[in-house]
Amino acid sequence: MNRSIRPIGLHLRLLIGLIMVILVILMTMIAPEPAEVITAAQAVADWITRHPILGAVLYLIIGALGKVTPVPGGILLMLSAGFLFGPVAGPVLAATGAGLSALVVAAVGRNLFPNTVERLWGRRLMRYGQALARDGFFYLLALRLVPVIPAWLVNLVPIAIDIRYRTVFLATVIGVTPVSVIVGRLGGTLKDISDTTTLAPTDIMTTETVLLLSALALISLAPIVARRFQRARR
Repeated sequence: MNRSIRPIGLHLRLLIGLIMVILVILMTMIAPEPAEVITAAQAVADWITRHPILGAVLYLIIGALGKVTPVPGGILLMLSAGFLFGPVAGPVLAATGAGLSALVVAAVGRNLFPNTVERLWGRRLMRYGQALARDGFFYLLALRLVPVIPAWLVNLVPIAIDIRYRTVFLATVIGVTPVSVIVGRLGGTLKDISDTTTLAPTDIMTTETVLLLSALALISLAPIVARRFQRARR
C-alpha cells in the first residue's frame, strides 16, 4: 500500500472526518446559485486582466476545492476558465485544478481511512485490487473521459484502489483535458460570462461529443485488454 503519507491517529481521523462531513453539508446547503457565480466572475474579470498570475493561482485553488464535494459546478468552472483566461490557458488551468482536486481527495481519504484497500478487498480478493492498481492509470483515464460520470465520484476511486498519487494526477489531467478544451473554447467565445445562462446542455456537450469521448474512453482501455490477451496466450 502507498505509505508516502503517514496515517494519523484514530481520534484525530474521526474529528477530521466529522469536520469534513459538516463542511460538505454546509457547502451543499449554502452553495451559490449559478447566477451568483456568474456575477462574481464578471466582477473579477477586470482584476484578473491586471493580475493574471495571481488570478491563475486563485483559480487553481478554487478549481481544486470545487470538485472535492458533490456540489455540481465543474462545467461552469471550465466555462469561467475559458472566459477569464482564454481558450488556451483556460483549459490548462481547468485540467490542472481537476488534477489537484483528485490529489486532495486521495490524500485526505487515505489518511482518514487507512488500510481501506485491505479491508475492502480482503486477502482473497486482494489480487484483483492489485491488478486494478497496476492498471490504475488506464481505468482512471477511461472514467475521466466519460463526461457523464461526476468528477467527485471518480475522485473516490483512489481511496479504494491503491493507485500512486502521480498516476492519479496525470490520469486526471489527461482525462479531463478534452472536455476542458471543448468547454473552455466555448467559454472563450462568450462576450459576457452571463451568456452562459442562455446555453442549453446540448450547446455545451453535444451527442456527438459525448459519443466521441466515450469512444476515447474505450480506446484508453485497449492496453489492458491487449496485455491480458497476451497473458492468456502464454
